[in-house]
Amino acid sequence: MKLLDTITNILYLFVGFIFVFYMYNLWVAIPRESKMYQAPGELVSMGDGHHLHLHCLGNENAKDIVLLVPGLGHPGLGLSKVQSLLSEHYIACTYDRSGLGWSDPVKDTDAYSLDVIVSELGTIVRDVVAPKGKNLYLVGHSFGGRVALEYAASQLDDNFVKGIILADPTVSTDFDSEAFEDAAQIVSFMATLGDVGILRTLFHFGVVNPVEPKVFLSNDDQDIMKYLSCKINGHWHGAAREYLLLSKLSNRTSFHSLIDSVGSLPTQIIAVPNFYPGADEALTEHWKKQYEETLKAYPNRVTALPDSTHSFVAEEADGFAAIIKEFIKSH
Repeated sequence: MKLLDTITNILYLFVGFIFVFYMYNLWVAIPRESKMYQAPGELVSMGDGHHLHLHCLGNENAKDIVLLVPGLGHPGLGLSKVQSLLSEHYIACTYDRSGLGWSDPVKDTDAYSLDVIVSELGTIVRDVVAPKGKNLYLVGHSFGGRVALEYAASQLDDNFVKGIILADPTVSTDFDSEAFEDAAQIVSFMATLGDVGILRTLFHFGVVNPVEPKVFLSNDDQDIMKYLSCKINGHWHGAAREYLLLSKLSNRTSFHSLIDSVGSLPTQIIAVPNFYPGADEALTEHWKKQYEETLKAYPNRVTALPDSTHSFVAEEADGFAAIIKEFIKSH
């Protein structure tokens, strides 16, 4: 009987802690941080009641716009280092896909797909970027490279895009679907901890980081992402949806077919052989194989960075910006 009473008391105590965390997160932390970390830039309507966050920097008199498309589960903030460097010469923009960063989640999460993601990028280009009347260059990192390439391939007749750079893009969609489904469940669980306020404590003690690898974000941006991850239905819910989405792309049009379909559109691929340090062994081997196959398939379109990792877009932001500037200058 005493054991049962002890277990009951522990459960009550646990529920009490959850309630305190939740109330603090909902009524104290989120209202305070929402004033501190307001979205820079603008919110672009997708026409169905939800909005995507778009942030542009630079000289409005510049003749070129660079639109940076972030990787899987990452916000536009993850490319802020190269965005800042590019803004010295161009209008440099980042955006958050649905449910990520400051963007609203989609209304129908079950219908969320790569087609929806590509369509939303198209809405941003059509409604905000194209009316500026400038040359548009798409730069997509990782999964964002796949998104940029699919959009460019579908919009050749509109002539909005003048060139694309695919920064270590997701070439193959033949991933271990169960591994990504498991990852989605883990991220979803962490997102729930964000809803109730516990994730904030894990961030505080360094148990987890709001974006991995940590190098993608400055210290100030880390603080912003802690807020975006801990607000109700925050960033990590969107990241979980993207992980789940990637597990269902095995029947998608191949990367090679998409490259062929863009034809003469200036296209540059930046390839690296190394994924993130400490990544799953199977994924690490997958990335090395992808690197070798990309070099072989596109010798005239590839810039190889044999000593870099997948996070070169942040770790080597100066070099990444230089590649982009040279590409624009040449085309």
